Amino acid sequence: MSNKISKKLSRHKSKIKNKSKSKIKNNNTKKKKILTKNIVYPVFTNKCKKHIPINWKQFNSNGNTSNGNTSNGNTSNYKNNRLLLEIIETIPKIKYIILEKEVINLKNLTYNDTNQEYAIINDTNQNNQNINSFHNLLFTRFSAQDVINEVINEHQFLIKVSFQFSILNTLQKHYNLFIYCSKKDLHKINKSFLNKIMSRILFLNFYLETTKLPNNIILYYSNIKKTLPPKYQKFTTQNVNSAVTDFSNITIYRKEEMLKSILHELIHFHKIDNPGNTNMLLKELISTHNVASNNPYYLNESITEVLATLFNTAFISRQKSKLSLNTILKHYKSIILNELIHNSIQVSKILKNLGYNNLQSFYKLETINKINQKSNLLHQESDVFAYYILKMYILNQLPNFINTFNISNKIIVKKEDTNDTNDTNDTNNISKLRSLFNQSIQDKDLHKFVNYLIKEGPNDRGLRMTAHILE
Repeated sequence: MSNKISKKLSRHKSKIKNKSKSKIKNNNTKKKKILTKNIVYPVFTNKCKKHIPINWKQFNSNGNTSNGNTSNGNTSNYKNNRLLLEIIETIPKIKYIILEKEVINLKNLTYNDTNQEYAIINDTNQNNQNINSFHNLLFTRFSAQDVINEVINEHQFLIKVSFQFSILNTLQKHYNLFIYCSKKDLHKINKSFLNKIMSRILFLNFYLETTKLPNNIILYYSNIKKTLPPKYQKFTTQNVNSAVTDFSNITIYRKEEMLKSILHELIHFHKIDNPGNTNMLLKELISTHNVASNNPYYLNESITEVLATLFNTAFISRQKSKLSLNTILKHYKSIILNELIHNSIQVSKILKNLGYNNLQSFYKLETINKINQKSNLLHQESDVFAYYILKMYILNQLPNFINTFNISNKIIVKKEDTNDTNDTNDTNNISKLRSLFNQSIQDKDLHKFVNYLIKEGPNDRGLRMTAHILE
């Protein structure tokens, strides 16, 4: 009798054990699905994680943020965690009130209407100069013509938003947010989406503790996405750009990546993406890659994109606010890993589009005679080289980048004060950037991963810069 009872108890314990294992497995599977359900390549991103460079796995390792220690005792990892948590902890501090949201049908405006200045008219004759001046950033060389056409022909609604926020013990009121959209998209500019926009507009105010904001922030909710050009063809604004700033005003003209683009342009506006004179470093990078020498190049854009990715990831990681900071940090790093993979996928597609079958062949120093350098040169009107390739080099050395540009526990890239008037001399910032780029260029793990993606990665034409879709 006792043996029977013993066997029953043993079987019962075994069932409980298996159930608990199953629950843990299911919970882990659910977590993975949550982390990848809203990204561009969910299945492939998970599949290729076994091929990622070793330093990505190290960055993604968990570290306890308390008592100045990490799980592996790495001081550098602890410093990185503190810097990342400073970004994450800024988001709950963002407080604002929307004072008014006014929806205007632009087709119903009369000539004397006070809102007439906001109408979109593609006409530069003298009578319409005042009307067009409000939209002048839409009609620059950085804007895609197909987007301009959609805005002119379909965006008949304007949403004007005024808001206030308090910082540094002062109340700030602003009447400068304008959102244009078509009739079919009007319902999408709802309270939830407006809150996502507002929190990103004000993020750097609370992160940097400043009251400064652009005069106008104009968003055009265009559905046209960024895509690769035909094979071997030049990359243009049509393929790459989504936004522009003149450092007084900001214009975003694509729905795709609109939230990240707001952060990108505000990083420019607040001038926290300027390491100093990059001319010599840029010449070196151009001379060692198969890129056309007459392209426009803006090395700063790679820094801006990395910062925008770090800041935008904080918003995604904090979607469930009741989690502990250590859990949020773990979530944050997993999302960053997805972004590293996504950026490398986009680089692999760009290289494939230029006719390369491996990353090393894109470097001039290792180009073999079989490659026709002339036809394989990267030609661009918009800086694909910085937005994707140089960004990949920085992301590959992300812990070094974070530590290099640590100013009072914030990740800020600012020109150093120096009395040296010789532009050919490197500052400390530029020397560290050069070292960072060179480490990535020589990283065989990175070569291997990108080469794997060129061979096995997605073949769609999409060129969005970030993995996570929140629009």
